[in-house]
Amino acid sequence: MKYTLSALSLAALFSFNATAEQSEQATQSPFKFSVFAGITDGGDKLASISYEDDKGKDAGGENIKAGDFLNIGAGVEYTFNKAWSVQSNVGYFFDTDSADNADIEITRYVLEAVPYYHINEKFKFGIGLTLHLNPEFEFDYTNIVTSKTEYDNAAAAVFSLGYKVEHMNSWFELRYVPMDYTIKSRKVTQLLGQRMSLPVEILDKDVDASHIGISWHYQF
Repeated sequence: MKYTLSALSLAALFSFNATAEQSEQATQSPFKFSVFAGITDGGDKLASISYEDDKGKDAGGENIKAGDFLNIGAGVEYTFNKAWSVQSNVGYFFDTDSADNADIEITRYVLEAVPYYHINEKFKFGIGLTLHLNPEFEFDYTNIVTSKTEYDNAAAAVFSLGYKVEHMNSWFELRYVPMDYTIKSRKVTQLLGQRMSLPVEILDKDVDASHIGISWHYQF
């Protein structure tokens, strides 16, 4: 009789734990919100900037490319099941540099949606769509010339590989985006304030903005 009661007690305990786990899974939200930051590299060179040291000697320089450099924003992940989820992001993608006599900057806003297949508990792979809104490149060479180039909104595929870090509530992403920008307009202000708008017909139509990057996503 004593063994029978013990067996019944263990059975009841296991049943209670299983019910609790099922209840927790059932009430767990399929949504996970996140913030992210990443760096990228790639695309055509748009401008260069040179530096000088205190003695006026060459101290190197930097290039700004159409696929550079910093990408920050927020996102939300919706989980369908263990195998599939979709990640939507809103971001600000930019690069900027300056020297004593020059400032250069490229900016654009990013919207994207990426469905993911979860290979296992750690890795997931996704192919989705990214949209770059209002890409702009500005070059200000102090007291000589300034220019502002606007590009059409652009869309491209995004290829993404994610790795989950459970104890950090986060995941790392390696991504590649094959993208082109098409020039919409370019305005130039020369010395003494003379302004001119270059006709689109004489501008290079396409700029390679393809890039590869790595991002860190923190989920909450």
